Amino acid sequence: MSRRHPVSKRVLDCYLYPIGGWGLALVGLYFADRAALALALCFPLALWMGAVTAVWAVRTSQRLERGEVDRDLLAKSVLSIGHLMAGAAVTPGIVFLAADPLAPGSWGTTAGVVLVSAVAYHGTTLLTRASNRYAYAVALALAWVALPLNATGSVSVAGWLGWFDRLV
Repeated sequence: MSRRHPVSKRVLDCYLYPIGGWGLALVGLYFADRAALALALCFPLALWMGAVTAVWAVRTSQRLERGEVDRDLLAKSVLSIGHLMAGAAVTPGIVFLAADPLAPGSWGTTAGVVLVSAVAYHGTTLLTRASNRYAYAVALALAWVALPLNATGSVSVAGWLGWFDRLV
């Protein structure tokens, strides 16, 4: 029986292309002087990543039960996807640095975003060492929740700074 890798190129593309699209949207919004709107785009990105992760997890779980997936590869796959999502959770901080890279508020917000992303990254690493299905589910959930959490906090800070008032 042929054992394929649990994370196919198509699955990775489902994660990476939307992140790249978000980056291109940020560049366009930056030049249109509407960079704050890129924070709002973090929410559909998070929903997309959550949906892709849920579908991947269900399908991979079924393949694991049929014996088509090696447990070691599964752990590495969960780790890869978790790290990718934790890394994508830094995107709200990029908006703040793009808008005003020298402002202390930008650095403070970015530090908070990086802290949440780092907790998700390292939490994913620690949870995948447990090598069981429930730990993998918690690891993926932890990695996923970092982006909406960071985006929500960043939207709040942008509102306090009056970024959205300037857009209207």
